Amino acid sequence: MKRMLVLPLFMAAFLLSCKKSGQEQAPPDPVDPPDENVVVSKVFGFDGQQRYAYCPSVIMQGSERHVWFCGTEPAGSFNDHIYYLRGDLDYASRIPKAVLAPGAPGSWDNRHVCDPSIVKGEFKWNGTTYPYAMFYLGNRDGRFYNEIGVAFAQSIDADNWVKYPSQVVQKTWDGEADGPLAMETHGE
Repeated sequence: MKRMLVLPLFMAAFLLSCKKSGQEQAPPDPVDPPDENVVVSKVFGFDGQQRYAYCPSVIMQGSERHVWFCGTEPAGSFNDHIYYLRGDLDYASRIPKAVLAPGAPGSWDNRHVCDPSIVKGEFKWNGTTYPYAMFYLGNRDGRFYNEIGVAFAQSIDADNWVKYPSQVVQKTWDGEADGPLAMETHGE
């Protein structure tokens, strides 16, 4: 019952706010969204390239941004890598560098690595303590499901991150199908 009252009350408030001295006000002109190509080229540094870029993870240090994001490698393909970009608040001229690539053939993340999330802390693995961890999604060739992996680095602007050899969060079903729905559909 409460839900039914909310919409009429909202509409009444809206209509009342559109009146000024007995005259209706025209709604403001809509703001055009930014051209996605401008965002990809200016923010992510892929100017004039056939690449996509998405899912940034940002750490600010003073006026300097550290940005990790998913992007195509090579240009024109559908194969995610994780890129890094560093700069001040106006870093449009910076060139991103790939810092995490899909794994070797047969590995759990040999198709895509994407959706980075960077964490600062103390991470001990294989006899080394790392101050940075990057959690990311990965998947393998021929599969659509994602699993979660982690990689480590000694510095925030590392060129390469050291991957933990297996996923830290695996899919939750048996078999190699893309999920419970796919198993039901294909009779697995």
